Amino acid sequence: MGGALSSIPDRMISQQKILQQDMMEKNIKNQIRFQDRMLRKQIAMQIAITRERTYWCIALATVGWIGVAVKKVPKMAAAPLSLFTLVTAYQADLAFYTKANRIKKMAEDIENDPSYWFVPTDPAGGQP
Repeated sequence: MGGALSSIPDRMISQQKILQQDMMEKNIKNQIRFQDRMLRKQIAMQIAITRERTYWCIALATVGWIGVAVKKVPKMAAAPLSLFTLVTAYQADLAFYTKANRIKKMAEDIENDPSYWFVPTDPAGGQP
């Protein structure tokens, strides 16, 4: 009794299962793309922070060794003075000036320039 009518809910259930499977696959693909994008952003930010720190260290080391070379600073005092000055100036730049904006801009440039990446992190080339 009701063989034709009972097959309608069965078809609806099977179609619903197919739709759920498709949605799950799309969600997983979107999550993977989002995770890849976030990983790429984190890597770019770390590279930018390291570059900014390197610029500071090179500049301060150069100034410190010039001071030692012209004999205005004793050799024993050069390292502590340079280190203290570096830490203080670096933190002041971060707290009061545009260091955060410079790092963010540098990270965006790194992220968007394909020459920085050995392996493409987004093979599809699209945004999620």
